[in-house]
Amino acid sequence: MIYTPNQLPQEASTPFAYDVAQLTDVHRQRAWIELSSKAFFHNAAQVKHYVGDAHIASVLKANAYGHGLIEMGQLCDATTAISLLTVAFLSEALALRNAGVKKPILVLSYSDGDVAQSLDNNIAFVVDSYQQVMALHAHAHKHQTSIDVHIKINTGLARRGLERDTVIEFVHMVRQLSHIRLMGICSHFSSAYTSAVTTQEQKALFASLVQNLIEQNIVVPFIHMSNSSCTDVANCNLFRTGVALYGYNPGHVDISLKPVLTFKTRVAQTRTLPANTSVGYDGTYRTYRPTILAYLPIGYFDGYDIRFSNVGVMYVRGGYASVCGRVGMNMVALDVTDIPGVSAGDEVVVLGDIDGIRGFDLCAQSGMHNVRELLACINPLLPRFMV
Repeated sequence: MIYTPNQLPQEASTPFAYDVAQLTDVHRQRAWIELSSKAFFHNAAQVKHYVGDAHIASVLKANAYGHGLIEMGQLCDATTAISLLTVAFLSEALALRNAGVKKPILVLSYSDGDVAQSLDNNIAFVVDSYQQVMALHAHAHKHQTSIDVHIKINTGLARRGLERDTVIEFVHMVRQLSHIRLMGICSHFSSAYTSAVTTQEQKALFASLVQNLIEQNIVVPFIHMSNSSCTDVANCNLFRTGVALYGYNPGHVDISLKPVLTFKTRVAQTRTLPANTSVGYDGTYRTYRPTILAYLPIGYFDGYDIRFSNVGVMYVRGGYASVCGRVGMNMVALDVTDIPGVSAGDEVVVLGDIDGIRGFDLCAQSGMHNVRELLACINPLLPRFMV
């Protein structure tokens, strides 16, 4: 289903646009990331319409899948479609708070910062062990406050989470702690976009465990397992979504999404090589005709994976140019022989909303199986500009 603009919620006025200083900065960059706030708000509204009354929790781990933790956190703060932010580590949550992001945050994984800084800061934690929850309780007790927790259940991923036969006892224990508030029950899929059978088994197990809690009159505000790849888990009222917010639909959800991120660079120089000339490390490419190469000042350091060697495609001056030779740490060569007029300083789109260089297109070229791998590996040091 595609929603028309007048059906989408109105967003708060936000200063997400180029100013003169940013434009000057862009002109000086060898490579940079452009982020579309319009696409992000569109995606958030589409997902919200799809999940209806359920709340949306945005997934901002791994530098918001390469988009920029702070930039995406600020966008999440500016839309009513998103209720909660999730991160992998406490340090990410604290960075968001230091940047002025106000919405509630849930730490999904590891407390790599000072837990005391999370107190009275609307930061909650996923827990799955007695030691972990008791450590949080001790911090809260010391400061005479409370910490919110979400209990994680292992339904098949076997990475974190309580085993099924310990869930009820653990829940009762947590509810007796005076400085801990039980706010959620959650789990995580192992194969949501690759195995329907495994996914159904996990959904059924999670649903049965939640039903056991309901039958014992245990009320938990948030129940969440659904994500961008699977939205129809019984009793869930919180929907964790990362890649869909960034414009990629990994499942079979009927919504229209727009990529938020565009990765750009510039031509550093061009040169003409004769036929039968070896190009790049180990000579993995040899010209078959007189060839004009454009050299770009990016490489696998910037997140342009070495797997794009001899198979990648980029967009310059209205045409497609193929990667020639091995992708270097800081240099890539493109064949621009058939694109007239390419010269130093020309803008090149590495990844963006153009046929052939969208995220899924690049995954197909390189043999990657997960667009998250492509996005999350973009160097966080590259400047990011809101457009």
